[in-house]
Amino acid sequence: MGTWKRRPKRGTEAFGYVGLHNGDDIRNDVVATLDCGGITRATKFCGVNKNEVYQLVDSRGTAFQAAYNWQEAFSNYSSTNPSLKEPTAGNANVPSGGLLTDAQFAGFTYPACLGTNDHLSYTQTSKVTVNGKQFPLSTVVSISLGRFSGTYEDNVTITTP
Repeated sequence: MGTWKRRPKRGTEAFGYVGLHNGDDIRNDVVATLDCGGITRATKFCGVNKNEVYQLVDSRGTAFQAAYNWQEAFSNYSSTNPSLKEPTAGNANVPSGGLLTDAQFAGFTYPACLGTNDHLSYTQTSKVTVNGKQFPLSTVVSISLGRFSGTYEDNVTITTP
């Protein structure tokens, strides 16, 4: 069927946005964590988040033009802190020629924040449904985010077999 290709958000030059929020950033409930579509995903968030923008392409790398439903699944979850929970699988209806945004989070609601070595990792796979027919995508996204020996990181590796 196709694969994911990272795409910059329209009007930007970057492929994603990384937000690092520590306790000093959060004052008077003014910090809101937004996704690429401008939707508030968290308030008073203390941790690391990243927004990725993807576009479905065919085997030749051409943008897929039909509308579709995207569904994600997660596996290989691990964490150094049991309070960091595995993400919940979601789905989205993507219009013809549309882009898909994906928000990743590791953190807590302030005043709780990530410890020096609080991080998690997981693998994300996807399938799309077009005109009632499901197609598994060959792309695998490996995600590792949190605080590693005191350094905030959000690492995304995209593998297309």
